[in-house]
Amino acid sequence: MLRLVNDHDSIENIAEKFDNDKRLISEVVKFLNDIRWIKQDVNGEYKITTKGKNNMITRQEPLVNLGR
Repeated sequence: MLRLVNDHDSIENIAEKFDNDKRLISEVVKFLNDIRWIKQDVNGEYKITTKGKNNMITRQEPLVNLGR
């Protein structure tokens, strides 16, 4: 979601990390839009909504500890 709204990455660019599965990324974007976590502005860019911000999980520590 952050790559879409903060970095303004395209679905195609994001899909490159997921075996170029544009359909998967498009469905995730549609789902986030349907639950009103993101919305598209008049320029076609996605913005996170207040509801999206309130429900976003942020991680303070990395998922993997590399022995530090």
